[in-house]
Amino acid sequence: MNYYKVKIFQGEDDKKEIIVNEEIRNRIEIAMDDHATRINLGEKGSYNSSQIMGIELCNAEVAEYQRQGIKIEGLLEPADKPKEITGNVRKFGDIFKEKKDEFYQRMGWK
Repeated sequence: MNYYKVKIFQGEDDKKEIIVNEEIRNRIEIAMDDHATRINLGEKGSYNSSQIMGIELCNAEVAEYQRQGIKIEGLLEPADKPKEITGNVRKFGDIFKEKKDEFYQRMGWK
């Protein structure tokens, strides 16, 4: 999935950037193609189409946020912490021996 940064003009010196997924970006572009005056982005807010200054790809930025564990509201949860291993933990040597024995049996070898 691709992520996009939407640049929104909010006043003379006030610009806002929000990060959206591909689905929301497609909805924005469809609304703008249909000459909508107001675009509702759900949790991200509602904006006049004239406020949207641009949309650019930002996958690298989102990947960096995820690597750092930063949460983007309504879009990206931080990367999970490694989970504790439970159940049977087997050594590679044991698995290799089992697979080797199975392979030898299939081939008819001893």
